[in-house]
Amino acid sequence: MSRLTAGALVFTLPAALIASTASAQEVELPEIVIYANQVPLEASKVGSAVTVVTEQQIRERGQTTLTEVLRSLPGIALSQPGGRGSNTQVRLRGAEGNHVLVLIDGVQANSLADAEFNFADILTEDVERIEVIRGPQSGLYGAAAHAGVISIVTKSGRGQKGTSLSASVEAGTQGTLTGSALLRGGHGPVYGSIGAQAYRTDGYNISRLGSEDDGSSAAIVNGKLGFDLGSHWNVEGSLRYTDRRDEFDGTASFGDSDYDPGGPTDGYVLDRDNVRNSDSALGRVAATFTALDGNFRNITSADFLTESSNTRYGAAAPSIFQGDRQTYTNKTSYSFGSRYGERQTLTAVVDYQVEEFQQDATDLMAPFWITGQERDRTGIAGEYLVDLPFGTTVSAAVRHDWNDDFEDSTTWRLAASHRLEKTRTRFHGSVGTGITNPGFFEQYGYGPDFIGNPGLKPEESLGFDIGVEQGFLDNRLLIDVTYFQSRLEDEIVTVFSPINTVRNLDGTSDRKGVEVTATFSPVDWIDLSANYTYTLSEQPFSEGEISTEVLEIRRPRHTGSLYATARFLEGRARLTLGAAYTGDQTDTRFTNVDPFSLTVVLPAYTLVSAKIDYDVTKQVTAFARAENILDEDHEDAFSYQGAGFAAYAGLKVRLGD
Repeated sequence: MSRLTAGALVFTLPAALIASTASAQEVELPEIVIYANQVPLEASKVGSAVTVVTEQQIRERGQTTLTEVLRSLPGIALSQPGGRGSNTQVRLRGAEGNHVLVLIDGVQANSLADAEFNFADILTEDVERIEVIRGPQSGLYGAAAHAGVISIVTKSGRGQKGTSLSASVEAGTQGTLTGSALLRGGHGPVYGSIGAQAYRTDGYNISRLGSEDDGSSAAIVNGKLGFDLGSHWNVEGSLRYTDRRDEFDGTASFGDSDYDPGGPTDGYVLDRDNVRNSDSALGRVAATFTALDGNFRNITSADFLTESSNTRYGAAAPSIFQGDRQTYTNKTSYSFGSRYGERQTLTAVVDYQVEEFQQDATDLMAPFWITGQERDRTGIAGEYLVDLPFGTTVSAAVRHDWNDDFEDSTTWRLAASHRLEKTRTRFHGSVGTGITNPGFFEQYGYGPDFIGNPGLKPEESLGFDIGVEQGFLDNRLLIDVTYFQSRLEDEIVTVFSPINTVRNLDGTSDRKGVEVTATFSPVDWIDLSANYTYTLSEQPFSEGEISTEVLEIRRPRHTGSLYATARFLEGRARLTLGAAYTGDQTDTRFTNVDPFSLTVVLPAYTLVSAKIDYDVTKQVTAFARAENILDEDHEDAFSYQGAGFAAYAGLKVRLGD
C-alpha cells in the first residue's frame, strides 16, 4: 500500500462524511473502578489517581496494541527500542519499569527475570477495559505495586444471552498481517469465551547504521469459563498463552569483526542476527461466595505464571531462562451501614506466593546460577473503607509481608475523595509507601558483561498525590489537575565497568510532577480528550568531592496527547485524529573504553495518527488507519530507530447476539 493511497483512504473519505448529519450518541464514562481498592468502587469515590480506558475508546481510536493505548495516557513514559515486538518498558510517574504491577484478569504478569512486563505484543482486540492506578499501591498489593498498577481485563461471556462471534483481519506496510477471532456467550448459569490473536511483520531496520529488517510475530490464545452455582456461589477460570518471536540488533562485542572500542560506532546499535523466542502462560481459578444480599463476599483464588525465553546472540550459544510463580489468595469483605447514612466496608486478605527462576547460558562457566533459585512470601492485608452521606469517601489500607529472601516489610495507603455536587467539583488524594524487591536477574543473573548482586536490599519510597476534578457545561467538559511527589531510597542502579553489576544507591531519588487531563464533548457527535504530564525524576550522583542530582534516563519531563473522535452517518462512520508528544529525554551510550558510559539526549518527537471506520452493515465494519503520518524520526532508546510512516486497512465481522 503506497503512502498516497493510504492518505486517500484516511483523509478523503471523512471530507465526504463531514457534510452529513449525525444523530446523538452518548458515550458513557466508566462508573466502576475495580482495582483501586480491595473492592470495586464508583469512579467518583476513588481517592487515587485513576485512568480507565474502555473497549469503545480503544476501538474508536484505532489502537491495536496496548503500547499505543498507554502512550496516550497521563503519567506514562514508554521505552520501545525498535518496532513492534521489541521489548517495551513502561515507566509510571518517573519510576522504574519494575515498579509497576501488571495484572491480566487479576493475575500478576510481571516477569520473574527482571520483575518488569514486556508490553510489546499485547493486542487489544479482546480487551474489555484497562485501568491505570497511579501512585504507591503496595499497601494493597505488596512489593510489585510500588508506583502503581496497570490492570488489563479481557472480554468474557458473563451477562450475555446467546452466543456471538467476532473476527477481524488487517494488512499494511512492512508486510504486517494481523488477525483475531473471539467466540463468547452465556447459557443459563454457564458463560465463557475463547479467542485467538496473531500478527506477523517483516519490520524495518532499527539500527541507524544498518540495512536489515528486524521482524517479529506473536500468537495469543485466551479463554474464560464461569458457572453461577445457585444465588450464592460463582466459580470462574481463565487461561492465557502467548508465544512470541522477535529479531533485534545490538552493539558490537569483543571478537566481532566490527568491534571498535573508542571508535565512531562504539556503543551504537549495529546489524545483528539476534533472535529471541519466548512464551508464557498465566491462569486463575477463583470461587466466590456471597451472602447477606451481597454485603458479605469471600473470594478464594489460585493463580499461576510460567514463562521461558531463549535468546540467541548471533552464533553464540543461547541464553535461556525459565520462571514460575504460584499465588494463593483468600479475600473476605463485609459491608454494612448505620442510621447515620454512611456505608462501611471491611476487607481482610491472606496470600502466599512462591517463585522459582533458573538461567542457563552454556557458553559461560557459572554453575552456581544454573542450579536455579527459589523464594517465597506470605502476606496479610486489610482495608477499611467508609462512604459518608455528604460526598466524602475515605479508605485506609495496610499490608505486612514475611519474605524469606529479604527483610519483612509493612506498607500502607490512605486515600480520600470529596464531592461537591452543586459546583461539580471533586477533590481526591492519596498517600502511601511503596516497595520493590530485587528481580531474580538483579540478584543472581549473569551474562558476558554482567554479574548479579545477591546482597541487594528492596527499594522503598513514600509518595503522595493531590488533585481536583472540575466539571463544566453540565459535565460536557471535565478537567483534572493532580500534583504528585515521591522520595525513593535504596534505588537499585547499574554500576558500569568492564564487568557490570547492580547496587543500592546511597541517598534519595526524588520524583515529582503534575498531570492534567481534559475531556470535552461540545456536541453529541464529537469527543475530545487531552492530557499533559510534567515529570522531574532525579537521582543522587557523586564523583570525588562533587555531589549533585542528575536526571534519570528515559524519563521525559514533558509528555502529552490529544485525540478527537467524530461520528457521522447516524453513528455508522467514525473518524479519529490523534497526536502523542514525547519531550527530550536522556539516555546512556555504552562504550567499550573508560568511562564505559556516556549520557546522551534523545530529541523530542510527536506521533500523529488517524483512523476511519465505517459500518457497511450491522455485522461488517471496514476501516483504515495510519501511524506516524508525519514520518517523524524518533528514538525511545539510544540508537534504536522508531517506526516511520505506516498504513493499514482491514475488516471486522460480528455475528450473533
